[in-house]
Amino acid sequence: MQTDSITVAMILKGFNQATDKVNFRNAIGTFFRYAYNRNMTRSNLKHLIPTVVRHNGVPSVYSPEEVEQLLASIDRTTKLGKRNFAIILIASRLGLRASNISNPRFGDLKAEKIEILQYKTKHPLTTVLLSEVKEAVWDYIDHGRPQFSNPHIFLNYGGYGVIKASSIYAMTRRAFKNSGIDCGTRRMEPHSYAPASLRHCCQKAMIILPYKRCSVKQIFNQPNFTQKPI
Repeated sequence: MQTDSITVAMILKGFNQATDKVNFRNAIGTFFRYAYNRNMTRSNLKHLIPTVVRHNGVPSVYSPEEVEQLLASIDRTTKLGKRNFAIILIASRLGLRASNISNPRFGDLKAEKIEILQYKTKHPLTTVLLSEVKEAVWDYIDHGRPQFSNPHIFLNYGGYGVIKASSIYAMTRRAFKNSGIDCGTRRMEPHSYAPASLRHCCQKAMIILPYKRCSVKQIFNQPNFTQKPI
């Protein structure tokens, strides 16, 4: 078939028959762009391929009992376990994003709070440092963290660099699978909702349950709101 004989009807038929419309649009669109740049077609036929609308689902939610089961399943006798426990505890208790968990430096730790610059919004964030979170973080620093001069708190397994958000996603998914929790249809795929699920659980729990030491506003700080140490 000659490229100049391709019609709109042919493109729509192929699109409707494709089981993976995102890949169809990417692959065929790339070909059409290639053909147009080499004068094989009079116009860029890529613009005739329908746009694929993606729906972002609400992060999966785990019950407080499941979160506690997840935390209890982590082996805290190992150095790696101490790091993973501290990270997952921060996600479940403070609701920080994976990118913000990997970002804090030693200078961000205060007596009763932690101050960071959010990776996604670039807004400063001050949040209460709950006692159990503080104990877990210092347990990792004192007994689990590789002895490197990197200013970031959480390092990767080898200790030669800061742990990346993608590694936190992967680590959290492994922890869920090892915990024995039946995730069912709740999302656990790469770049998805594992830490976000814990963040969402934290928000939900703090709206429902009374917390003695802090409020929802104190934990989920808004830009330009500075929380005084408790």
